[in-house]
Amino acid sequence: LEAGATAYIAAIDSITITAVDPLSNNIASGISSILYALDIEFSTQAATVYTLPFTLETGTHTVYYTAFDNAGNQAPIKTGQLTVASPDTTPPVTTLFINGVAASSGTVEYIQAGSSITLTAGDPWVEGDRRSGVAFSTFTIEKFISQDWVIVGSGTYSHPIVINGEGRYTFYYHSVDKAGNWEPQKSR
Repeated sequence: LEAGATAYIAAIDSITITAVDPLSNNIASGISSILYALDIEFSTQAATVYTLPFTLETGTHTVYYTAFDNAGNQAPIKTGQLTVASPDTTPPVTTLFINGVAASSGTVEYIQAGSSITLTAGDPWVEGDRRSGVAFSTFTIEKFISQDWVIVGSGTYSHPIVINGEGRYTFYYHSVDKAGNWEPQKSR
């Protein structure tokens, strides 16, 4: 975390603080200690000696940190903001759009030959939840042929799907986010 920066992390992420004693006249005494303070103005009396990585509770935190070398020199006190969110546990939401609906009756939609099917997916924001983003969407297209449903297409969605032939189709689709949360399969 650069001084003055803001970072977004998950509650399961651990915080590690490191320091380096730069050479001065080809001499470095080494790091004696690293001190940090959370959510309070830094003072050496209120600071905690850093020994091991730690985690933070969900919320926004201000971290102050500095280091001392073995010669007693103190590094400038730096500060940064950390916004800690719960890991992403919310699945994405996928919407299917049909370009070229000719008519609809109840749950049945009649589309024109040459119509295209577009899928859009988003990873919704839930308060306190960290969004990981959509990884990919998948689809399966079934066509009713000779009194049976036959898969006529499936895969990872990358571009609009054009329906050229007449017939009765069912589209199955869903998405997964980068945290591995699968959306329940939808059909239309």
